[in-house]
Amino acid sequence: MGRGEGSHTAARRQKELTKGRKVKVGQKVRQVMPDPVEGTVTRFVMDEKTGDIIVMFAAPGSDGQMHERALKEDHLQSAEAE
Repeated sequence: MGRGEGSHTAARRQKELTKGRKVKVGQKVRQVMPDPVEGTVTRFVMDEKTGDIIVMFAAPGSDGQMHERALKEDHLQSAEAE
């Protein structure tokens, strides 16, 4: 692998993972549940076992610190005003 090819491969994979998603990196999201958690999408990953696309997002925890959380996209909705 030549110099810089790894980052190009990662960028290409990230682009493929984001195609057709209802949320995007940098967008504020809200978890769909009785006590919703709000945060900002940071990236998308693929569950290697199931092939599901997982949305990674940063959200404040009960301790006030930011934590990265992982949820399936169908468990999220946009938290931005439309």
